[in-house]
Amino acid sequence: DDLVGRLAGGAALAGAIIENPIYRNIAGAFAGSDSYMALEQLLDIADDERFDLIVVDTPPATHALELFDAPDRILALLESNALDYLSEPIRILGAATGRITQAILGTVMAAIERMTGLTLMSDISRLATDFAAIAPGFRTRAHAIRDLLHSENTRFVLISAPDPHSNKELLAFASQVDEAGIPIDAVILNRLFSPGHFVADAAAPAETKGGKAPKVAKWSAGLARKMVHCSRDLEFLRANQARILYDLRTSFDKVGTHAEARLWTELPALTPAPTTLAGVTHLAELL
Repeated sequence: DDLVGRLAGGAALAGAIIENPIYRNIAGAFAGSDSYMALEQLLDIADDERFDLIVVDTPPATHALELFDAPDRILALLESNALDYLSEPIRILGAATGRITQAILGTVMAAIERMTGLTLMSDISRLATDFAAIAPGFRTRAHAIRDLLHSENTRFVLISAPDPHSNKELLAFASQVDEAGIPIDAVILNRLFSPGHFVADAAAPAETKGGKAPKVAKWSAGLARKMVHCSRDLEFLRANQARILYDLRTSFDKVGTHAEARLWTELPALTPAPTTLAGVTHLAELL
């Protein structure tokens, strides 16, 4: 509604569009409308000189493609003859477009509207006519959004965990993104298993008054056996993860035309999670 108000250039036209019952019903139902409006907000932020860097956290992979398709969907609608067609909604009622047929259908629809109190066709016609006045503004902004997505200053980073069960879906998503003309500039494999990052730094044993460290109890035979088994399990996990990473990177190298220039970063799972300033700083150092 805010965007319509800005593009309308006046309260009267904006009110006519926003209050139209057809607009109220279809505004949120148009495929990709939420994604497009999110990009509209991104365009406003990108035009704001207060910001040097903008980071957009997209939805999960299954919905992220809607962001890339949204400008083209809007442009396809605006550059079609849909608005001209809807300005004469009686043509929707049948394939016959003769003047006599249209006149008869128009009379029938007018009678139905009088009897039911509904003004469906009139609402559609008014909305198409009013919206045509702001369509050029929508078209200009949609082109600007598409240019922003494909700008040389825009970079796309794919972040995922090395899950063997979702690797196929991840690669399929990367291929779809590439087909959409969106280059993946960097891949971050997150939350990798790295035993060294799960073990807190051990505090040095306190010295006794005589300057000697206290005696440390020896492990029992049972605990020693468990430690050996644990070490073997950790080694198995490391080897298995290394194989998964190798297969994933080899497959990613085949996706896209500039795969050789793509950045590849692997980050360990951090405990505690980087939810503090110190944790975020540590994460930045790893990057």
